[in-house]
This record gives sequence, structure tokens and C-alpha cells, in this order.
Amino acid sequence: MILNHPDQIGNLDGIPAAARDQANRTDLKNLVRDRRRQLNGLGPEPKQYLGYVKGEPVTNPEYEEWKAKHDALKKQLDGYDKLAVRYEATVLVAVLNERL
Repeated sequence: MILNHPDQIGNLDGIPAAARDQANRTDLKNLVRDRRRQLNGLGPEPKQYLGYVKGEPVTNPEYEEWKAKHDALKKQLDGYDKLAVRYEATVLVAVLNERL
């Protein structure tokens, strides 16, 4: 269950803490992998402007859509990366406490 459905295990009451921790870490890795795949799937950044009318740039609608998706995925990925750093710091503190 942890490997196949970590998102369903991590927050369940009654599950041992070590199993919940493993499920949450697995789920986080899956989320990071999925967001990176989605970012790569967006393809290259489209041209931002289609041209100029009366000296003013005309924005490319494809760029606006791409940029909104890119920024939303990047924001999620950045949040997941921060969470991963916190997880690793927690492990490091636990290891150091065991040695003391």
C-alpha cells in the first residue's frame, strides 16, 4: 500500500508513525516527479509577443497560457522542494540526537 498508494496512507490514524513517514516521503517524491514531468511536457516557451501595433507589443495568448501553467507548476515544485529539505533536516536532527 505504501508503494502503490502513499497518498492514502500518510494521513491515516492508526498507522504506525514509521509507515506514515515512509508513505509521506514516497508521496512527496511522486509529486515532485509528476510536477517535473508536467513542466517538461509544457514544451519550449512560446514567443511572448506577436508583434507591435502603434508601437505597443501584442501579447501572444499561447505565451500567456504557457506562462500561467509554468508558473503554477513551478510554484508547486518549489513548495515540494522546501518540504523535502525540511524532511531531510528532520532526519539529520534525529541522527544527530541518536549519536549524542
